[in-house]
Amino acid sequence: MTTFRKYCCLLIALCVLGLAFGLAAPASAAPGDIVVSYTLPFTQININDNFSVPVHVAVTSAQPITGLQFNMSWDPAVLDLVSVTKGTYFVNCSLVASDFLNAPTINHAAGTMSNYSIAGLGIPSGQGCYNIGQGANTTTDMMATLNFKAKANGTSTQAISGILFSNVNSIAVDPANYTFPGFLLHVGSYKTFLPLVVR
Repeated sequence: MTTFRKYCCLLIALCVLGLAFGLAAPASAAPGDIVVSYTLPFTQININDNFSVPVHVAVTSAQPITGLQFNMSWDPAVLDLVSVTKGTYFVNCSLVASDFLNAPTINHAAGTMSNYSIAGLGIPSGQGCYNIGQGANTTTDMMATLNFKAKANGTSTQAISGILFSNVNSIAVDPANYTFPGFLLHVGSYKTFLPLVVR
């Protein structure tokens, strides 16, 4: 087998392993982009299972941020969002090693979460948080963790809305400069679902 063919086989094997083990599958990050991705479960979800979906954010040095906000909805007949654990993204780039969290409102019956918002504290004027590129000033990509409980067999679409990323001038980032998809979760039989791109 030639070296080229060996390389191709290795590349295909790594891609298959990535899908099999539920690794985060972010969209491509171009300069100035903010890209949100998830680590989806890689085992079957059954009724009454509790499981978590980590939410990751990749921010280039060309578009640092100082805060973010989003809403989410899901099928309450299939899943319940039990709680949201805040990430440490802003803790690691705030001068006072802290951040401010506005605890979201979760309506379990309706299947909605409103106003998950978090911001850094003590970030110098004109500076922000980023984690890709030279001079990165945060040591984590963890934005939040969504903690679910499975209620019934079926598929639930987690739709994202109300997105707001605040830049270094406390102005909302143009939606053209970020990717924040929704995603699917299936209860009852194992399926791999890639995130749904929702602007």
